[in-house]
Amino acid sequence: GEGDGVKTSLKKFELRANGDEEIGSNLTYGTSNIKQNDKGLAIASNTKNAVPSCKENRIHVAATFGIIILCYIVAVLTPGVAIVWDIAGSSMAFLIQFIIPAACYIKLKLRTSRSASKHLVLAWALSAFAVVMAGLCTTQTALRLSGKLA
Repeated sequence: GEGDGVKTSLKKFELRANGDEEIGSNLTYGTSNIKQNDKGLAIASNTKNAVPSCKENRIHVAATFGIIILCYIVAVLTPGVAIVWDIAGSSMAFLIQFIIPAACYIKLKLRTSRSASKHLVLAWALSAFAVVMAGLCTTQTALRLSGKLA
């Protein structure tokens, strides 16, 4: 059939732990059961074939089509690229510079230690401050673009 080549190539693809255990010989497009072997490694136990179901395919096509239509509408209604850069710059700058690094630091610190250190408190404070400032800057940009703020 049409998807037989994909099924065959995915069935041949095997991940091995310590050179002797098959981890994923029947990969699937959908859900899989996660088990733990005797060495403590997580193993995916897949039983479905590699071809997406008709429902999954329809959802994928509808979501893709919806995103394309939304992007087209925004592109047509936006009078210039400067507006896009203004909004993206005011909201994404804080996210990239402060929020994401602080969140990664917090997550890593909480994995190793549950106690609140000075650095952890400062990372939380930085995250909170950056979220507030991103909101304020995005609001200011929206008000300036709407003409309510000079």
